[in-house]
Amino acid sequence: LSWLIWSLVPWTQSGVDLMGLSSDLTILSSDSLVLITTLTILRDALHVLMEGFPRDISYPSLVTDLSSIPGVHKIHSLHVWSLTVDKNALSVHLAIEDKCNPEKALVYANKMLREKYGIYQTTVQVERWQEIMEDCNSCQVPTI
Repeated sequence: LSWLIWSLVPWTQSGVDLMGLSSDLTILSSDSLVLITTLTILRDALHVLMEGFPRDISYPSLVTDLSSIPGVHKIHSLHVWSLTVDKNALSVHLAIEDKCNPEKALVYANKMLREKYGIYQTTVQVERWQEIMEDCNSCQVPTI
């Protein structure tokens, strides 16, 4: 590559080390390419290490989908994080109504999380809805 750059530089400039200049430009361009790719990898690695929220999942959509499971009165303690760049984990509590079958709600939730969101590492806790959950600060899902 340095030979190509050297051949394109005009010969009219006297006193300039053209071979050294083309070599420097080649090193600068290759270093820039390495820096750009390294920053992308570093960004992804830090996101995983900090257990960041997956970039490919919409939190409001996830809340809506979990809340719309038949028999679920409310969800709380929803946590989603990245295990690797393409593997996510989730934990959530589903507060179900008295008439709801807890096994069916659990199967429905896990199936929906796998098929729609690609989340296979889940911890879904099913519990009976109690009136006290309405005012519990720990049971509130953050709004975005």
